[in-house]
Parts: sequence; structure tokens; C-alpha cells
Amino acid sequence: MHWYNGYGVGYGGVMMVLIGLLLLGVAVAITVLAMRRTPDDSGSAQRILETRLARGEIDAEEFQRVRDLLRTR
Repeated sequence: MHWYNGYGVGYGGVMMVLIGLLLLGVAVAITVLAMRRTPDDSGSAQRILETRLARGEIDAEEFQRVRDLLRTR
């Protein structure tokens, strides 16, 4: 008894290919969603520093010193 109709890959082979493509699609979707949710913190320290300067919490000299320190990292 054959699991195929005699003309090549049978229904089991077709199902395996479809399931493989489905799993590949799920893996790609998970990867894309994970990359979108990764926070981009680049520049956030600079923004905090600028906000503190604007509020008057630090002076221009302190701002320059910390900004230069952040740029060296």
C-alpha cells in the first residue's frame, strides 16, 4: 500500500512542506516582533541631560562636562 498516488511526493510530503513553511513564517514573525519591541536607548542620556539643563538643574559647564563624558563612551 502506497501513501502517494505514484506521481512523486504524496500528500504526506506536501503536508510536511506546508508545515515547514508555516513554522518558518512563525519564526520570522516572532523575530520581527522582537526586534520592533527592543527599545532604542541611543541618545536618551543626551535628552535627559538637555532636559536637566532646560529646567535649570545643571549649569552650562556641567552640561558640557557630562556631554563630553557621554560621547567618550
